[in-house]
Amino acid sequence: VYIETWMESEKNKAPETENPASNFQKARTRLLALYGNEEIALKKLKAQVQKSPEDPVAHHGYGLILERTGRRKDAIVHMKKALEKQIFDSYLLKDMGRTYFLDGQYPEALKSLESAISIDPSDPESLFLMGRTQLEMKKFEAAASTFETLMENHPDYKKGLYFLGEA
Repeated sequence: VYIETWMESEKNKAPETENPASNFQKARTRLLALYGNEEIALKKLKAQVQKSPEDPVAHHGYGLILERTGRRKDAIVHMKKALEKQIFDSYLLKDMGRTYFLDGQYPEALKSLESAISIDPSDPESLFLMGRTQLEMKKFEAAASTFETLMENHPDYKKGLYFLGEA
């Protein structure tokens, strides 16, 4: 219902053009959260959320660093806040799926990852995480099919080959 309402309200709006500054900010925040010094990243991203509580990029980045530091429940809260503003962001959906997966919430992980793949069907990490989630849920045929798709599109993704064998 929410998506239908949103789509109806967006129907007559002009499509947004790519904003290079916004894309740069997303990439910068993602790199800081995933690969920066944990202590510094945690402080910076927490301050960013406090400064701009409506900014989905800030919530996404803070969610990523919370996941990285093991605070997955809090990470999910911030990723959900980001999703309220950017419902069709495949990176955000993939990261949410990974967080759910790491937290053992496999049905939720599967939903997020299926959404991410519907937006970007060629993303190897989303396919890999979906296959891993399907394995954990004992959906072996579905997992094998997902890993086969991954390997067809990305033959150099060696972890996918290993888990295809597992499936």
